[in-house]
Amino acid sequence: MMHRSLPLALVLLTAFAVQAAPPARLDPEAATPYRLRVVVRFDPHPVFYPAYREQITDAIKAALQTPLGEVGRVEVTDLDAVPEEKREPLWKKFVQDGWAALEAPEFRELTGVKTHFLRVRFEGNGYRLEARQHDGSTGLPSPVVRTRETRTSDLVARTAGLMLARDFGPVGTVEKLDKEPDAVRVRFRGGALPGFDRFVQPGDVFAVALIHEQTKPVPTPPGEKPRIGAKAPEPVKVAVGRPQQFVLLRAEGPVAEGACKCQVLTGYRNPFPAGRNVLGSRCMKLATVEAPVELRVVDQQGKPQVGAGLLQVRATDTGFATQLNAADGLVLRGAVFRSPRPLRDVACVVVSLGSGRAVPFAVPILGDGPVTIRFDAKPEDAARAALERAVEDLRGRVAEARTAQLELLKALTRLIVLGKNQEAFDRATAGLATQDAADKELTAELDKLKQDPMAKEEVPASLLESAGRQLEAIRAGRPTIEEKANELQAAVAKANDPVRFEREFRAKELESQIKSLIARGEVPEALDLYDELFKVTQNADAQAQKEKLAKEWQPKDDTHRKARDYVTDEWRKAAGLAAFRAAVQPLTDAAGVLAKYDDRLGLRNLVSSFEPAYARMKEVSDTLDPNAETDQQDLKALQGVLTAVRKIEEDARAKLKQLEGAGK
Repeated sequence: MMHRSLPLALVLLTAFAVQAAPPARLDPEAATPYRLRVVVRFDPHPVFYPAYREQITDAIKAALQTPLGEVGRVEVTDLDAVPEEKREPLWKKFVQDGWAALEAPEFRELTGVKTHFLRVRFEGNGYRLEARQHDGSTGLPSPVVRTRETRTSDLVARTAGLMLARDFGPVGTVEKLDKEPDAVRVRFRGGALPGFDRFVQPGDVFAVALIHEQTKPVPTPPGEKPRIGAKAPEPVKVAVGRPQQFVLLRAEGPVAEGACKCQVLTGYRNPFPAGRNVLGSRCMKLATVEAPVELRVVDQQGKPQVGAGLLQVRATDTGFATQLNAADGLVLRGAVFRSPRPLRDVACVVVSLGSGRAVPFAVPILGDGPVTIRFDAKPEDAARAALERAVEDLRGRVAEARTAQLELLKALTRLIVLGKNQEAFDRATAGLATQDAADKELTAELDKLKQDPMAKEEVPASLLESAGRQLEAIRAGRPTIEEKANELQAAVAKANDPVRFEREFRAKELESQIKSLIARGEVPEALDLYDELFKVTQNADAQAQKEKLAKEWQPKDDTHRKARDYVTDEWRKAAGLAAFRAAVQPLTDAAGVLAKYDDRLGLRNLVSSFEPAYARMKEVSDTLDPNAETDQQDLKALQGVLTAVRKIEEDARAKLKQLEGAGK
């Protein structure tokens, strides 16, 4: 009957609600003290007689219990004193597999017990201690095996206590914060107990584990037959920790009311995923240090990374939001990338290959050998990076040739104004021969690089276009030098002609050079030559033209003046890697001001400054050996500068094109 049964829709809704009910939230256990269990394994040796082993275990317990106070309870067990049948599964696995047992997936089930394994052995004339922890609140092992040595038997217990205390590792439950995706709140186990706040300080780093709920079959008791069907016991639900590799938290402040706010350091978009069987996330404090970070970059199969010499690996300890620059580059030594300076507690690493995607990795600084990270790079990625480097090198050599041509033109003008026509003619003739040889060589290399299948991709295509544009500029400038050479040859032949010829020749050269300077935005030099032109011609038009140009060049305000001064003076003087690195930000700012003020002449000056700068950078590059480990850091730094300057140039050219087009 209908009134005696639930409506079908309600039955289905109820069933769905039961089926989809989320697991219970994780309990932060704020008032729960830690249970710290130390399992000591003494390697067989006569020095480890029973009384001495008991003395060591008692001393270790005292050394750990005193600083823990009410925050935790310490138990110390001599593994050899426990019969094998009474040993816990993790203990048996440790005896069988050693330290690798702590990472085994079957021991990620949460027990709430911290188990520190300590191995003590006698070697030579001293004692060697090794220790590592397995945390039962997160399922995480401590990242490294601590090792210490001592020659004195009386110091074994004290040394062991220091090692174990360092990796105590308070744990906490992670809570997301609304509207703050890069931060979380961590509520600590034992956080409400007296004295806990001294175990967590600002800057401390935590590893993260995602806690899942899983079903686990009930084992059949020894001596009984397995029960099947309806008689089989229901599986039990257990919580299991899964390591969230390359997800770290960093405490932003002290512990207050058992919790503290932490910064999230990771490259993952969603480091704390939700799901039907996800209970939440927990974290464990790591014993990090300040030291250089060491990384070994391998492919997805664990093999040496293809094109390792072309990789760009950069790192900072301030966070992924920080703009990385060339100074943050790691140096490749052998098969390991190493930071040139110490980093504190954590390394926010970014790995890239050429213009390909940049992959972030959060790596704790533990001071115990290189960390292996997997970077997905294919042979074509390495080929692309090699092409980009070759194209960048060609662009630098073209810039050198163009700069040499412009310097030759200036030198010819100076010699002509001084009346040294023969010397100017010789310089022009030699310069033409040098430029013709460079043009032939550079054009051949440009054509060869264009044949590469990847040459049409955005970055190499842009660089090749820039190199080709500068080669065209060199060719376009050749007739001017050739014409000067012909005129100089005639002038030398007429050395005994009247002074008027000499004056007209000088005036013509000055007018030509002024026009060229204005086209390049080198207005201060053009204004100076107007004075020279007036001295030669005594023509009032030269003064009027100078005044008109000076008025257009006049800065609109102090900000505009400073931007102009930087572009025309300091930037053009930059030489050497340190100077170029320091110039990137002020050059970016100055270019932005010139664009904001629609400064056509200033932008011309800026654009004309890049080729000489590329030539100076090429000089720096030529002094560095890409095969020498000591030079690899500088080469990577220089590459970072080139990338930044190239972007400034592209933006300046686009703005100038807009202004010049608007002015037509």
